[in-house]
Formats: sequence, structure tokens, C-alpha cells
Amino acid sequence: MALEDIKEKIVSQAKQIWDKIQDHPLYINMRDRFENLSPVMQKAVIAATALTLSLIILSFPYGSLVSSSDYADTFEDTRALTRELLKAARESSNIPMITPPPTTDTLQAAIQSQLQQANLLPEQIASITPFEPVSDLIPKQLLSYGLEVSLSKLNLTQVTELGYQLSIQGTDRGMTIKLTDLEIKPNGSDSKYMDVIYRLVGLKVEEFKPIFNAEPKKETGKTRRVNRKQAPEKTEGQDE
Repeated sequence: MALEDIKEKIVSQAKQIWDKIQDHPLYINMRDRFENLSPVMQKAVIAATALTLSLIILSFPYGSLVSSSDYADTFEDTRALTRELLKAARESSNIPMITPPPTTDTLQAAIQSQLQQANLLPEQIASITPFEPVSDLIPKQLLSYGLEVSLSKLNLTQVTELGYQLSIQGTDRGMTIKLTDLEIKPNGSDSKYMDVIYRLVGLKVEEFKPIFNAEPKKETGKTRRVNRKQAPEKTEGQDE
């Protein structure tokens, strides 16, 4: 009964609105112009009006379709980006740790032993001294210390072999020792030999800490019990 009353009320209100529209001067003017048109023009106006109304009605579902397509594309892009971030996080957590450079004394002792194994005479080892490292290739904040190895009366074979042995110090010690400079000049007493200065620097290494844990947390029994307690209880209406 109440539904019929609402229906009658809506119909009566619609009639009142339509009567007001028919009494409006603009509607009367447009109706007179329409009646003065030829039958062909009247049909054209009706067709144009119907087409306009159809486009307006169809624009709503079409807009929703376009929006849903945009949302789907955004979701796919976000999912792909999330997968790439998780992959990068897993790869970063598997990066081998770089060992810090040895101390100056340790490196100096290792180089001294290496020079002795190269069968150099004591007078050929001029000095092995620390220095303040400066490099055009490596930022200053990454330099820890420098070590200068001065040798004298070396032949070309010794220069190249010792240079190679000193250059791979970083490979043997976690890539934290670099041969950055080399000076060669003829020996003052015998020009057949050369005096050489090798300069090595130790790099500062900071401990790598992953930004976040790529592995999802495992849900323990205690966590599951807490989640069950926090889950909303069903109401009587929902149970029914």
C-alpha cells in the first residue's frame, strides 16, 4: 500500500513539473518554432535530440569502462613495480660482504714479504711509508690511508711484475686496496735501471644494511591466535 502511494505521489509531482514546463515562455516559443518546421526538419530535430540523449546516457557506462581500464593498468604497473622492488631487495640481501681494508702495518708487512719473495736486494727496497691519500679518481671521503712503496734499480721485468703483484692486493683483500699512482724515472747511477714509486690506497668500507627485509614474516601460532581474537564477530543478522 505504501509503495502505491509513493508511486502516485511521484506521478502527480511529475505532472505538476510538466505543466509548469509547458507554461514556460521558452517552451512555448520552442514548440511554436518546431511546429512551423517542415515534416522533414521535424524528423531531423527528433533524430538529433534522440541521438544526443543516447550519447549522454551511454557516456556514463563508457566513462566507467575507461576508468576501470585505467585502474587495471595502474594495478598492473604497481604489481610489476612491487615485484621488481622485492627482487632487488632479495638480490641486495645476497650481496657478498666486502671486508674492510687491512691496517697500515698489516699491509706494510704483506708488501715487505712480497718484495722479499721477488728476490730484491735490501738496497733496492728504498722505503715503504704511509702518506695522506689523494686521488683524482676516488672521492676523498672514500679514502682511508695511503702507502708509498719506493724501489730502486729495477729492470723492466721487475717493474711490470711488481706492479701487477701490488695491483692485485685489492683482489686478495676484498677489493679495498687500489694501486692509484706509479712514478718511473731512470736510476741516477745506472740509466739501464729505473727507480719506481708505487702508491696504494685503502678504501673505507661501511657495513651494508638492507633497507627492509625481503622475506615475509612467518605467522607464528601466537600471531594466529591474536588475529583470531581481533577478527570481527558475526552479528545475529549475518548468521541468519
